[in-house]
Amino acid sequence: MELPGKQAEQRAFPDGILTLAAPNPLVTAVCRSFPLPLYGHRVANPSLLLHPKGGLMHKKVRLFAGVASALLLATVMASCDDDDITGIGGDTYTAGLSAANERPIGASTATGTGTVVFVDNGTSIDWTMTLNNVTGVTQSHIHAPATVDQNASVIINLFMPNGPTGTVNGVVARGTITDANNANFSLAAIRVLFNNGTAYANIHTSQVLAGAIRGQITRD
Repeated sequence: MELPGKQAEQRAFPDGILTLAAPNPLVTAVCRSFPLPLYGHRVANPSLLLHPKGGLMHKKVRLFAGVASALLLATVMASCDDDDITGIGGDTYTAGLSAANERPIGASTATGTGTVVFVDNGTSIDWTMTLNNVTGVTQSHIHAPATVDQNASVIINLFMPNGPTGTVNGVVARGTITDANNANFSLAAIRVLFNNGTAYANIHTSQVLAGAIRGQITRD
């Protein structure tokens, strides 16, 4: 059996045939872990490489080649062992919410704070909203495109309670954004906005209808 690489060279000796081949990098790396001499390497005792046709040495070469192929297959499979089948995702984005971020400046007198964390999974974006001492939440959204000093239209709904909440603390809502459940704005377009820092999360309350606390969505 001939190893991958350049054409093997065979030289006749009284006791058999010595096969020399340019070493394949993967096979060489595997075989270096074995004490036996390998093709393509000079050895102190060449007789160790002498073998009759179809003899023991051919079996050893087939064994080494099989080990190398198995390791290559394992490497490829490991590199493919990922839930993200698109090759996109893995990024996390956060919006830190406060009244000071609302525009125009001074538009909100709310004292609560919060965060919304977005995790890009490739085929979806999961979000978790945490609010602290916020009263009367009526709705919340992602708005875009806008810088920190601009206002923009709603592109995605987030936490949408049936009516104004009481005072809330802790995690109040979780959700998932996909292309299927948000047909008007694709995940690809959302990633562009998030990566450019041109989208913000906004919490609306019964006390401050236009927006009580807000935060620009930025990549962690």
